Amino acid sequence: MRKTMGWALAAAVVATGCNGSRFSTLASVDEHQGPDIACGACKVTGGGQIFVGTQRVQFDVQAIPESGPAAGPGFGGEGVAAKGHVSFLAVPASGGGLEIDASVDTIVTCTRTSGVLSATISGTVGTERFTAFVTDGGEPADDAISFADSVTIPLTAIANGNIQVHELDRCEAPCGEGLCLCPDDRETCEPCGDPPPPPPICQEGTCWSVDTQSCELCSTPPPPDPVPPLQP
Repeated sequence: MRKTMGWALAAAVVATGCNGSRFSTLASVDEHQGPDIACGACKVTGGGQIFVGTQRVQFDVQAIPESGPAAGPGFGGEGVAAKGHVSFLAVPASGGGLEIDASVDTIVTCTRTSGVLSATISGTVGTERFTAFVTDGGEPADDAISFADSVTIPLTAIANGNIQVHELDRCEAPCGEGLCLCPDDRETCEPCGDPPPPPPICQEGTCWSVDTQSCELCSTPPPPDPVPPLQP
């Protein structure tokens, strides 16, 4: 489902931004927009219902990259370590049918292709490994999910609910030209710290003053010390 996070600058905020800047801009971006990319990390959240054949199945999915000491590569060195779950439960549950409760340990990859966000996640269900794939097409009707271990659920459009694949801006800063992402605030941009331009060339007899940032009369150097006369 579409989530506005930041390709276009939305508003200017008067505040003390990163690096002591008084004026910062809040990055506001629709992550479905932009070039095709593949990212090593993102977040996946969502839930709703799908139909597996004629059976209505409720699902819930969450995959969040690990942080702190637990951060690092995922299972088998793929992607990034993550936490979360993928669950499916037939509706009504009392009627039997599909029931899966799996634990996420890896976000394998996240992509944006022609405006569609997708993510592959994996983990364990019992003693087996599973792989799940989700797409976020921007509207609930365009979202889908698949699951594969000993049970296979093909890529299925959701009947209701939504799936969000977000924070692909980890791969690319959501700032406009001339703006850089604050290192301590991933949603705030400020002017990049470009090096100052070289001083202008002053007219003959004048010199550039760093103090006044202007051309001024060059100061006359002190005369050299007199040379003592030679002793006879």
